[in-house]
Amino acid sequence: MSSILLAGLTEPEAAALEILVGMHWRDWKVVTLKRSLSLSIPEQTSAARAADVCVVDLFGFGMRRHAPEQEARLMEFLNGRSAILLAWGTGGGWNEAELPTAPGQQVECLKVPYTSVAIRSALNGILTGEKKTGRSPAKADAAAMPLPAARKSPAASAAPELEEKPQEQPVGEAVDALRVLHAAFPQLASSLLVKLVGKITQPGSAYLVHSRGDPVFISNAAQGTAASPSSEAAMLKALLTPEVQSSLRLVPIALDKFEESQRKYIRTPLRQQKSLDVFAWELAENALADLKLTQKADLSLRLTRMPNFTLMGGGNAMDVQLAAICIRKPYSINTLVQSFPRQEDKVFRFAALAILSGLAEITQAPPVQPRKVVLAAPRAAAPVAPPKGFFRSLLSKLF
Repeated sequence: MSSILLAGLTEPEAAALEILVGMHWRDWKVVTLKRSLSLSIPEQTSAARAADVCVVDLFGFGMRRHAPEQEARLMEFLNGRSAILLAWGTGGGWNEAELPTAPGQQVECLKVPYTSVAIRSALNGILTGEKKTGRSPAKADAAAMPLPAARKSPAASAAPELEEKPQEQPVGEAVDALRVLHAAFPQLASSLLVKLVGKITQPGSAYLVHSRGDPVFISNAAQGTAASPSSEAAMLKALLTPEVQSSLRLVPIALDKFEESQRKYIRTPLRQQKSLDVFAWELAENALADLKLTQKADLSLRLTRMPNFTLMGGGNAMDVQLAAICIRKPYSINTLVQSFPRQEDKVFRFAALAILSGLAEITQAPPVQPRKVVLAAPRAAAPVAPPKGFFRSLLSKLF
């Protein structure tokens, strides 16, 4: 199996890239050489030397600025392999350098911070470029998940309002998670769309959402799907309109009669069909666009599966990093905020989106401690403590 070497990256960056490769190039495995405290070229293992392509963080190699001796050491490390060089700031002269590449060797510089779209495009150009790398093209994954064929469906009937009869909603972990999330960020409770997302992602539920008899979308949490007779742009525009929000109705659908109900309520072809987590993430993202989140309580969360950022428009570097961290083990919001200085808004947003879309579970909802009380960190908390020293300073430079 062909392999990609990640060298000199921080642990979160390497984890994020490993997930990205796994999502798009399943025939390629990842080998990692961790960044050292001394910021020097790490010694290569046999697996590292056997890798076909490299992704090198020049800062992690102590090569933030180009120099002839640095260039010679880098090219010796690459040993004729194609590579993506992560160059910080203005590039330190690496973008302008004419590297002495071997025949078929491709070396591309990518500015840090980079987006997931940029790194994916750069990797794709190397992994699938047979004449550039001299290797067979990788079997790249299709960016989209297969969706069911469009079905015929019908007009809506009257139904209870979105906020009516809460006792009919199933009580379980999903509902408890929403209560904890609302306690952490009370502003969420005022958003009708946030409440809507919270309901359609409840396990085992299925709903038709309509406005004045016109179907907006239909969801099935058991199947993990959502579909609409409108285009995505038209649907979101309608849902963000106060007139439509004031007339939204939710029709519960029995799971054993879902297909029959879909044909009954939606009589026009379905123009968009998505996995429910992607649909819910995008809907919640629009709901949070103009909402300032202020944290009132802490909570710990862990991703149960990786968000499909490809279908969500590519995501951003911060989302990918947070996802890579939280899918490995639980982290509290306070810990994440400490690890990403001056990025609390992005941390809050990610936590809310992950929980609302059903991609994360709440592992702990600790009580709010008065600010004047200082508690010693228990031993059990050590695995989730924020990284010290160089890692924290590097994150502050990266963002």
